[in-house]
Amino acid sequence: MANKMKEKFDKYLGDPEKMNKMIFISCVLDPRYKFDSVSFALAKMFEEKGPIIAKGVHTYMTSLFDEYVKSYSKDKVCRPSSCLSNSSLDTMETSNGSFGSFFEELKRHKAGIRGLDSKSELEKYLTEEVENEIADNNILLWWKVNSPRFLILAEMDPDVLSIPI
Repeated sequence: MANKMKEKFDKYLGDPEKMNKMIFISCVLDPRYKFDSVSFALAKMFEEKGPIIAKGVHTYMTSLFDEYVKSYSKDKVCRPSSCLSNSSLDTMETSNGSFGSFFEELKRHKAGIRGLDSKSELEKYLTEEVENEIADNNILLWWKVNSPRFLILAEMDPDVLSIPI
């Protein structure tokens, strides 16, 4: 029986480069640790392979985040009550005259500036300081409270954090 357990351990956890990266990503999504703590722990645990594994985890995390971004943008549906049609926008612009077109141009200008140098939601989360004190160690509650700041990560979080359980 011990030999079979050892075979399974070696198959799933024996080689650190073959380990499922989702286990590490759940630690990254814990606001008490984030990526710096995970990469430090990997370096301590696996020595020279640690930075290689950490890079793989970061790459995997980025690609997973990109998949959630794609699905989030597809799921966003414009409701009639909250969206303006093109004809109503045209009406607003003509009624406001050049003043309305000024604000439209300003809006496009700001979007262009932000689009060039803005950080992704994932980068913003990772660069923030770690949270030392979380009430009752309830990470899901932390994500619920902070979901307006990290919309996509908050959607990703319950999916990822339920995996280790």
